[in-house]
Amino acid sequence: MIEEVLRAALRDAIEVIKPDIAEALCRAESENEFNKVLEDNGIYIEVTGRYRNDLFTHDQKKVEQIIRNLASNALKYRKEKLKLSITGDPILLSQLKMTGREFLWKSRKIFLSGFSV
Repeated sequence: MIEEVLRAALRDAIEVIKPDIAEALCRAESENEFNKVLEDNGIYIEVTGRYRNDLFTHDQKKVEQIIRNLASNALKYRKEKLKLSITGDPILLSQLKMTGREFLWKSRKIFLSGFSV
């Protein structure tokens, strides 16, 4: 599922910027523990749409790389909070919000449009 790709991408992005948080994420034994570590550090994730429960069969490495790059940039420039939303109806889209400022990359639809149904 997309959540596995998302967790791997976030762990990698956070490891470079905040290694202590990445270590806590690696120790998390459940999805709830993983999300708690993120939320305790002002990072919120939301997955909606078809990929919430359906298998994600597209190029997982490419999507992981895109999410990692977006999250890494957002983590560097956020003031306090970061919210990452991913939906899959009808195409896979991601959106980042940081402490009241919304980052919208016009290229995100181009990158992710290859994952449409």
